Amino acid sequence: MKQWISIAKKYYVFLFALIISILSVNGWSLWLDESSTAFLANSQDFHNFINTLMNWTGSESQMPGFVLSEFVWVKLFGDSEYALRSINIVFVVLLLLYLVSLFNRKTIEVRDKSIIKIYVVLSFLSPFIIYNMNEARVNIALYVFGSLCLSSLLAYCKYGYLKDWILCLICLVIGSSFNLLFFVIVIPMLIIATSYNKRFILDHCKSIGLCVVFLALIGIYYLYTLINGSGGQKEKPGIINIAYTIYEFTGYGGVCLPKNELRTGGDIFGSFKPYILPSALLSISYICIIFSYIKAKCNTRPLVLLIVSLVSFFIISFIGNFRFWSRHLLMIYPIYIYFVAYAIYEIWENKKNMRWTVIFYISILLFGSIRIMTLDCYKKENVKYAIEYCNRYNQNNNNTIYYFGFPKLADYYHLSNYVDCCSKNDNITKESSGLMLFHNSMIVYYTNGQYKGLNPLMDKEIFSTEIIWEDKDSKLLKFYPKSFSAN
Repeated sequence: MKQWISIAKKYYVFLFALIISILSVNGWSLWLDESSTAFLANSQDFHNFINTLMNWTGSESQMPGFVLSEFVWVKLFGDSEYALRSINIVFVVLLLLYLVSLFNRKTIEVRDKSIIKIYVVLSFLSPFIIYNMNEARVNIALYVFGSLCLSSLLAYCKYGYLKDWILCLICLVIGSSFNLLFFVIVIPMLIIATSYNKRFILDHCKSIGLCVVFLALIGIYYLYTLINGSGGQKEKPGIINIAYTIYEFTGYGGVCLPKNELRTGGDIFGSFKPYILPSALLSISYICIIFSYIKAKCNTRPLVLLIVSLVSFFIISFIGNFRFWSRHLLMIYPIYIYFVAYAIYEIWENKKNMRWTVIFYISILLFGSIRIMTLDCYKKENVKYAIEYCNRYNQNNNNTIYYFGFPKLADYYHLSNYVDCCSKNDNITKESSGLMLFHNSMIVYYTNGQYKGLNPLMDKEIFSTEIIWEDKDSKLLKFYPKSFSAN
């Protein structure tokens, strides 16, 4: 018993991270992108999986390593919402195992051990990480392999263990196979390596050359997907994308407006009022930490590394015409966490009169993470319940259901007798009638004129509508031409 207590005392931070990561995953409804993951993972066999992936035009074709992992995972543990997302726990365990091994090394300085512990706490108190833990997407894998690449490289540069360098290269290759965007991490890696040794590349040319061969093979595949027209949103990013990235990186996503409210628009400033106090407190804590960091005259390398990494990604996105969101930068997020962890360590050790700012900051992050984990307003649309309700209502009526949503979600949740009105714009005619199920997040999409077909929700002169059921996420209506009478 004493031995277990001793182990718990020594590794309590890592145990805390593991517990939080497990609690962050649940069986809440899938959303659009997760349904694509589920579709690919449910391929009948490996041959079918490869054929589907090679002809896929969505962004999933540019995360082959991840969807392959999910394919294997689903064959072992099923395709429930929890099963699809629980693979994130495995990725987290890989990260924690390596950080524990670093922490246990006798040659590691006490200072670096403290930064490792702070890094782990910040990672798993981050509302941004907590939110993404509950997604069957590549996001957490990007963060984990990004963390492994950067931490193993830093360890190698400072302490010279060859196994750290080998791990760094392996994680770079695996991470790059998991997502095309992971290649961006090469920039901060080069900065770290050359800041310790200007001849680093020349001194390691053989191992780097071998790694480049593997990366080139992965790159050929990605080139094929780009030529094939695959990928994410191909449009210029704007200041909104940069602002939203900062919003989520810094934890405001857990103490301020939920993502769904930001996405659907509406009275943003009016909705912001209940969040003024926690947002102000988080802002004050950041101001105090940054002020203390500057006043302590700390090493500026972590800050420079963060700025260069973010600016590089933004420039590449603008040149490549890629409209990014915060989740696309999760391979860079470890640099942000490293910077904050370094700043907190310096403040705690050298500015003892400012320790309250650290406690204050950690408390607000905890508050935001608890909100993310417990409040429905921070969860994705409950498509699962909407479809289940629709099926129950329609089981005796056999109406055609015109679905303004995501076809793969409709298939995953077995929506009966439905017509896809999202990808096919001509399924509704002036004589159509039946049920219409749509999700509130899609309203902006349709009202902006991107939907070209008839829409009972908007075409008031043609159709009469009757609300059958609605909640904050979805709405089920009965509609019929005005020339008809209601049944």
